[in-house]
Amino acid sequence: MLKYIFVSFSVLFFHALLFAQNLTSGEYFFDTEPGNGKAQTFSFVSDTQVAGSIELDISTLSPGFHFLYTRVKNSTGVWSHYEGRSFYILENSTYTTFDSQPNLVQGEWFLDTDPGNGKATAFSFASTGEVSKSLDIDLANLSEGFHHLFIRVKAENGRWSHHEGRMFYVIEPSKYTMSEDQPMLSAAEYFMDKDPGVGKGKPISFLPADSVSMLADLDVSNLTEGPHTLSVRVRNSKGVWSLYEQRSFFIIESTPVLPLASTQLKAYEWYVDKDPGFGKGNKLAIALTDTLLTAVDLSMLNLTDGAHLLYIRVQNTLNQWSLMETRKFTICSNLLSIPEITSKSTICSGDTLYLTGKSVVGASGYLWKGPNNFTGTGLKVNIPNASEVQSGVYTLFATRAGGTGCDTSSASFSVSVKSLPIVTFELDTSICDTVKSFQLTGGIPLGGTYSGAHITNNAFNAINQLGSYDVYYTFSDKNGCFSKASSLLEVVNCTQSSLNDIYLSGINIYPNPTSDFLYLGSNSKSLLGYSVHISDLLGRELHTEKITNLNPQISLKKIGGSGVYLVQIYDQSGELIQCTQVVLSEY
Repeated sequence: MLKYIFVSFSVLFFHALLFAQNLTSGEYFFDTEPGNGKAQTFSFVSDTQVAGSIELDISTLSPGFHFLYTRVKNSTGVWSHYEGRSFYILENSTYTTFDSQPNLVQGEWFLDTDPGNGKATAFSFASTGEVSKSLDIDLANLSEGFHHLFIRVKAENGRWSHHEGRMFYVIEPSKYTMSEDQPMLSAAEYFMDKDPGVGKGKPISFLPADSVSMLADLDVSNLTEGPHTLSVRVRNSKGVWSLYEQRSFFIIESTPVLPLASTQLKAYEWYVDKDPGFGKGNKLAIALTDTLLTAVDLSMLNLTDGAHLLYIRVQNTLNQWSLMETRKFTICSNLLSIPEITSKSTICSGDTLYLTGKSVVGASGYLWKGPNNFTGTGLKVNIPNASEVQSGVYTLFATRAGGTGCDTSSASFSVSVKSLPIVTFELDTSICDTVKSFQLTGGIPLGGTYSGAHITNNAFNAINQLGSYDVYYTFSDKNGCFSKASSLLEVVNCTQSSLNDIYLSGINIYPNPTSDFLYLGSNSKSLLGYSVHISDLLGRELHTEKITNLNPQISLKKIGGSGVYLVQIYDQSGELIQCTQVVLSEY
């Protein structure tokens, strides 16, 4: 077994909130923290930053994975955070020479719990010295909440790598769908070092918004001196919590060596990817201030295409430098242009939703994503018989081979699928074949149109049109969406010359003309239970009465003025058995 390893180290800014004090000593330990000042020491020339190599004794470590931690102390006696690195101890019989790097031949992934090397879900790739690959990961069986994805690879000599992990959050589909508007952020919480569980941290209050930037006073009175971690997460209006965001910080004894509270910021500097050392970045002076919020143009002309890291730190009036703030960004010299989408922004339920994209120079493929788990490929897609659940934002991704941020561009388009109006229509009447223009009514909501045979300008012409007819009522709402309902209209023969041929009921209606009452009589049958309907010649029903005595009389005083009216008599089953024109006169 190897007894020693050489480790290169660079102790710059990340090793604590040590400001501009000189670093004076360092120590390292494996796997278990023995406490500040109790680990294996290493020495170096005192300076504000140090870099070098140290020889570490690993003779007592067993084969397998281990962790190396280093930290340094400054001239005021304050220890930094420790910096950790994992490594692997090999068996002598397994791998004793520093051969050329073996190729990678296999990979596998697992969620949350490690099943053991070679026992996770495998994925394949061509044998190579390094691999970059996209994977479809099945999350169907995961519960709502936080989870971890781990990936590792195997070399051709049979050795597995460390696993690489990423945290993610699974949301219940019922709580959040793409067809809905983006929910607002409504609550936040923080915790120190150890996660107490979602919803159990210390709350931070703010007004609901789609994004939040705030200053908050956090209680650190119970924390011990040394390194700690602050974690913050937010909750939206649907009750879904975000992943937490973390920052490391250092607690100094309440009697600090440096009068921090009395200082102000006087400058800041930035650099990309590699730290040039304190004060050696792109430095910019600022007016003295307690906090810094500024916008500035940063030149990236000399950077190569691909992913980079931007670092920014500030300097106070005591020439002390802060921790750095980091952001990832991507340089693209040949960025795909943004695709264009054409579609109707509003359609009606039941219509086909057509989405069309304009081709992008250099793109090799196109992918659509939208509400209700919609996906599609190509420049043109459609959704037949669309419903309200298809409302929402549709995004078209233009892609080309490569897979970096430079190789994908996207555009989005919002579509609203409107529900159809609810329409009802009930005629439930019959009219005489002598009516030339029967004005149709009864459609709800008001404002629609009537259509069908013999209908013009919402009026039915019944002249010589005996029979039953379907009448349609169509209503269109403000979105242009329409629905249709129908009802049956019956045209009956009301000419006196044909009544004796068609209706042989034997019922006498007298006097005719009359000025006030009509009397009904029959020598062959009782009229009890029959009904009498009186309407004008336009078919508008004016009076209905059920016969309840043996000698019925019908009052016409409240029907209207003098004129010709139609009297219809129906038997107990509702069958029309008599239709007679009656003249009402005034004396």
